[in-house]
Amino acid sequence: MPVQSGSTTRWSIATLSSSRLPQNHEWSQESKQSGNPRLPGLTPAEFAKKWLGSTRTERAASQEHFIDLCRMLGAPTPNEADPTGDAYAFEKGAGKVAPDTRMEPDVALMQYYPGMPPSLVEKVGEQLKGLVVAGTGLGHVSKEVVRTLRGMVSQGKPVVMTTQCLGGRVNLNVYDTGRDLLSAGVIPGEDMLPETALVKLMWVLGRTNDMEEVRKLMLNDLRGEISERREL
Repeated sequence: MPVQSGSTTRWSIATLSSSRLPQNHEWSQESKQSGNPRLPGLTPAEFAKKWLGSTRTERAASQEHFIDLCRMLGAPTPNEADPTGDAYAFEKGAGKVAPDTRMEPDVALMQYYPGMPPSLVEKVGEQLKGLVVAGTGLGHVSKEVVRTLRGMVSQGKPVVMTTQCLGGRVNLNVYDTGRDLLSAGVIPGEDMLPETALVKLMWVLGRTNDMEEVRKLMLNDLRGEISERREL
């Protein structure tokens, strides 16, 4: 029966009567008759003594705890019930997870400011494989910088435009400068934060250098980084 303990509920092992459980010698006899050897049984007292004082974490103890429950209740363990692991086994079909850590480190975030010299952007861009720009307003830079960004894109270096406005989004279709950026091949970053766009571009370039595929992935909402609209 459940026993209330503070705000949690635990099951009292003492309520399991040993008269309702098969005895160890019966299990051994059954194992001999079936030809399928089983682990020796546990009495409720033995189970309680072992687990009530355990300080192991659930992750570390879960499988052994389950097997001991099987032993106490006279039920076959997963291995006894299914020795080949075809239908009943812990984490059936689970393999080791290998993290995909491919990230392109040669990507930078540059915050545009009025009067920024194009030579500065060009100098930084020479060492990069991709660039995220935090532009003003709807995503703007000077016409001189637009020409520099066009040169980067022509070299196969993707450029993503974001905005410095915390609650806004990029729209390169409103003003001439924005349309010049689009014609230069700059990717609009929608409403991604500049730092988010930076990490995303690093992730994308870690997987592909194809400019069209980069554009497609950057404009695709992968993990909620781009919203269709913003509530005011």
